[in-house]
Amino acid sequence: MSERSRGIIYTALSGLLFGFGPVLYSWSAQLGNTPATAVFFHGAVVVPAAFLFMKIRGTDMSITRKQAVLLFFAAIVHLLTNLFLNSSYRFIGVGIATAIHFLYPIVVALILKIYYRDVLTKSQIAALVCGLIGILLFSNVSGSANLIGIMPAAASSLAYSLYLIFLDRTELVAMDAMKALFWMCAVYVVVMFVSSLIKPGLIRWDMPLKAYGLTVLYSLNNGLLGALLMKVGVSKIGSKLGSILSLLEPVSSMIFGIILLSESISFAKGLGAVFMIAAMLMMLR
Repeated sequence: MSERSRGIIYTALSGLLFGFGPVLYSWSAQLGNTPATAVFFHGAVVVPAAFLFMKIRGTDMSITRKQAVLLFFAAIVHLLTNLFLNSSYRFIGVGIATAIHFLYPIVVALILKIYYRDVLTKSQIAALVCGLIGILLFSNVSGSANLIGIMPAAASSLAYSLYLIFLDRTELVAMDAMKALFWMCAVYVVVMFVSSLIKPGLIRWDMPLKAYGLTVLYSLNNGLLGALLMKVGVSKIGSKLGSILSLLEPVSSMIFGIILLSESISFAKGLGAVFMIAAMLMMLR
């Protein structure tokens, strides 16, 4: 199997895992979990797991000063992705926020075109347009939105785009995936813990045991397996194709929601999923 094929499989699997994440978070949120709490435990669960795995493998955990800077910024933009997106839900509908956030494949393509002078082929442009149509249909955008809600949703799209590019166009592309994950999650823990000292109550410590269990599962699903597969996949196929394949996330999230949360599906949402799958197939040509 070629490296490109492996990268496609890894990235697609990460999209499926990220799509299952909202189900776990939804269950834990009903028991008291919050976005900030989830981000903290995202790091707190992954750090010891990654440390143990690297010790067993005998992985060198040291990093250079330049790598430390890159890892810090990659961690911050990924952390901001989650915080910005969850914050936007308070002001605009989930559908509009989701549509804005999942514009990141287009943002990635534009950044690579403008900054890195990448060439967009006709099939890639067609895939991006098809993906945009799918996102708008899938999210069922309707109603009015205010600027306070649009800005953090747009910021989450930009932050995730920068995260994918960090993984693809810097020294991080060659770094051991588990090592990169360990150091980025260490940043999550420190940043969120310090933030909780500044703002008491930011992290929930009084959740029931079941909520902690679901939060740990959510962290392992998204923070360890999903993020690890995404890092390895993007390093093999690039951020442009990786961002398009990430559209599996809302599609799989819809499927898991129907099966596990008894959610209904509209014609527009189903048609949007078809457009997003078509966009992914175009990019695989």
